[in-house]
Amino acid sequence: MMIRSICFVILAAYSLSPHIAESAVGTNDQLFRQKVNQLKGRYKDFYQRQKVQAEAERRRQEAAESFSRQRAKTNEEYEKARRRYVAAQKAKQPIDEIALKRAYEAKEAQEEQRYNDRLKNYQQKQESLRRIEKNPAYMIPEDQDVGLDYSKM
Repeated sequence: MMIRSICFVILAAYSLSPHIAESAVGTNDQLFRQKVNQLKGRYKDFYQRQKVQAEAERRRQEAAESFSRQRAKTNEEYEKARRRYVAAQKAKQPIDEIALKRAYEAKEAQEEQRYNDRLKNYQQKQESLRRIEKNPAYMIPEDQDVGLDYSKM
């Protein structure tokens, strides 16, 4: 019986082996197609990424060139303005410091004279007030009640 079982197993294995081989080939073929599709997708993604990077680099380069042109234009405008300023500075007459000093001293002397005049006027008014206060005609007698005693209230 044992022999019979072994023979049955061998016959069954032999009869199934073409199906196993066929299914293995089918599996290999399917795996092969999957691998090919995966590689195609991977290469497609790679080239698509390179294309996107190239486009981004092109746009960056355009922006950099645009910025450079704008910067050059701005620098040119600054240079023109600087040249105009330098020319205007050269065209100005030099400042006469001696004349400025004389004008300043004259103004200071005038201010000092005004101050002295006001001081003299103030002193004269103060002296007039002192004379009026000491004049006996304007003095109140000491023994006279003038109603300024607040202790009686």
